[in-house]
Amino acid sequence: MNIYIIACKKYEISDNFFKLTMSIMSVAIFFLLLNGCTLTQSLFSKESDNSVKDSFIYVALGDSILIDKWAGGEDCNCGASSLLLENLNDKFPYYFGKDLLTLFADAKLISLAKDAALFEGFLDDQIDEFKSKKIIPDLVTISIGGNDLVQFLKTKLHESNKPELNIFIANFEQNLLELEKFITYLNSQNEDIIIFLLNIYDPTDGLGFDFTRNEFLSRSNNLKMYFLLNQLNTKLAVFSAKNNLQLIDIHSHFLGHGLSAVKYKDINPFYDPGNDTFWYHPQVIIDVNGLGAHEIRKLLYDALNTQLDKMD
Repeated sequence: MNIYIIACKKYEISDNFFKLTMSIMSVAIFFLLLNGCTLTQSLFSKESDNSVKDSFIYVALGDSILIDKWAGGEDCNCGASSLLLENLNDKFPYYFGKDLLTLFADAKLISLAKDAALFEGFLDDQIDEFKSKKIIPDLVTISIGGNDLVQFLKTKLHESNKPELNIFIANFEQNLLELEKFITYLNSQNEDIIIFLLNIYDPTDGLGFDFTRNEFLSRSNNLKMYFLLNQLNTKLAVFSAKNNLQLIDIHSHFLGHGLSAVKYKDINPFYDPGNDTFWYHPQVIIDVNGLGAHEIRKLLYDALNTQLDKMD
């Protein structure tokens, strides 16, 4: 009898322990499933609309400063955005390993930048195309405004007065307001997105040369041109600071590598005899050549590393 009672008590203890263990496991499994569902939802919540997402997506927007065409030809992979994705080691061996594919093995470039793009066209066409692709980028570079200035210089500068200059600036400001909406949209898609905004360079190196007429601008027209250039670059800088973007100052970086690098060296204050390389296309001087594209890539790469260090 005693043996039987002891056996029964052992069984009761074992049975209770088993039930307790199963209860704990059930609760644990429930929370694992719950957390798993939450994790899955977190990972794919921004992809529920079939959005494109790789490990690192870089989108280039704006005008021809970023594309391959003038840097060496279509699909040469030598434009600024292409070089940022993957260095051409045969052309720039000293920049080996300084590219997105080294930082992120699955990096991908989606280039929507267009030759001769104007601000309004960029807002209407490229942004619509971007949204239609349902892209969630990690890095976006925007280069816009230069062609608007060139168009004004070609068509209106010589006959323009102060009201016309103010109208041009007001239109630029309105376009920035529209761009701000797009920046807000980008941030809503990826709170860690990095956005670089390029300002506008000066191929004349401060000389005020009219390439359409192949002559120097008059003093009054030169003052008007630099008033507009400074106004636009100032507004791009203020816009960048307001919207937490990083301004890429190609204007300062390129001074001394335009006209003063090939002629007029004796009258140009930006001429640097220690580095007089020419960074613009020889026929289409408002665009960069291969070396100019490399210089823009260097600015972008350095800025990206700075941003990534801040995020670590």
